[in-house]
Amino acid sequence: MSSSTDKRFSEEDRLHFRAKKTRKLADALVTFEASIERSRPSGVTVSDGFDGLAEEANYAVERAFSKLVPTVQHLVDSTLQETRQAQPPRPVQPDPLVLERSSGWKTHSTGKGEWTKATEQNALREYLLTCKDKTAVLGNYRYKLWGSSDDMLSRWRHGGTK
Repeated sequence: MSSSTDKRFSEEDRLHFRAKKTRKLADALVTFEASIERSRPSGVTVSDGFDGLAEEANYAVERAFSKLVPTVQHLVDSTLQETRQAQPPRPVQPDPLVLERSSGWKTHSTGKGEWTKATEQNALREYLLTCKDKTAVLGNYRYKLWGSSDDMLSRWRHGGTK
């Protein structure tokens, strides 16, 4: 047991240092902490003793992060790869000239534009399903997919191309 008269083991000669760091890795906050407590060697100032402990504790925390980063990076890469594989590729934009020349389009009752069943233009339907508001300008026409089951297509002349 230590006594208050034995300076080598007294409370005053004990040094304690704690290093704690938090970093964002991928989408998570990760914290590592190192805590070191030692007796201060004779002839070492308190300041020098703390500097030594701080260096050790900070090194331990940095080493923990350096061991974790490759593991986290591997997990992020695996997740990204799985996500890419899970997403179906976007359908290829149909050729506007082929669409303009295709048959089966009927004139709207209003006399403005044309319509057809989406089953007649399946590639166009699949493409429009990926477009904002299921609408796209292709060549000289603006195409829109509509209907309760996205089973109808309409097209109207358009002034420009996109």
